[in-house]
Amino acid sequence: MRRLTMRMVLAAAAAGGALVMVAGTGLGPANATAIPRAPIATTSQAGYVATHATFRYVTTTIQVPASSQNTSYAEIVLGSTTGHPATLGVKSGGGTGSVAWNVVGPLGAMGGGTMQKIVPKPGDVLTLSIYYNAKAGRDNFTATDVTQKVSQTLVLPPSPHQVYTAAEVACLLTGKVTAPAQTTRLWEFTGTGVTTAAGTHGTMNGPWLTRKIIDVAPDGHIVMKPSGLWNNGANFGAWLLRATK
Repeated sequence: MRRLTMRMVLAAAAAGGALVMVAGTGLGPANATAIPRAPIATTSQAGYVATHATFRYVTTTIQVPASSQNTSYAEIVLGSTTGHPATLGVKSGGGTGSVAWNVVGPLGAMGGGTMQKIVPKPGDVLTLSIYYNAKAGRDNFTATDVTQKVSQTLVLPPSPHQVYTAAEVACLLTGKVTAPAQTTRLWEFTGTGVTTAAGTHGTMNGPWLTRKIIDVAPDGHIVMKPSGLWNNGANFGAWLLRATK
């Protein structure tokens, strides 16, 4: 089995906009070797990833938190080892350009931008989804601001010969991270759903292998981690751990 890799890429925003950092996750197909179940250590993410299947859809619902000293994104990802990840995320604090998408073009060329129609405010409830239409060969990125009753869908080409082998829902921290005085929930994810290429529906509980993603500092201490799954695997929170002496 090929080793799971976490790839950090920059999504170029629309002309004149800021750069947005997003992430992708890929996992090779299952085989007869032992299946890893331990948490996946990263340098910036906390959440869950569904693996050991091929996927065409991932969705979650979040409420945009207010800005804080730590900038973060709630993100969903369809990841692959045969091509590049498709990512859709929302930045803490909301505002113009806070809903960002990313694909990576051929030969490592960056590709991405922001959804200008969606301008969430702190407290707004948003639903995010990525649907891979294999017949049309297109990724459909959809963000709906439930509070403002506005939605936008972008239809974009994925990498050639794409096969998505992971579906991830997570919090992504960007820039310098300051540990809070008390452990703090950055994002809450609800209504999370995943669909396989064959049409099997579920939550992060399966029927597939699901692994926890944690953010680990160079010295080995955990910076951020997800809560346990609840609501049959559809809900969880991403928590930034308090400073330790």
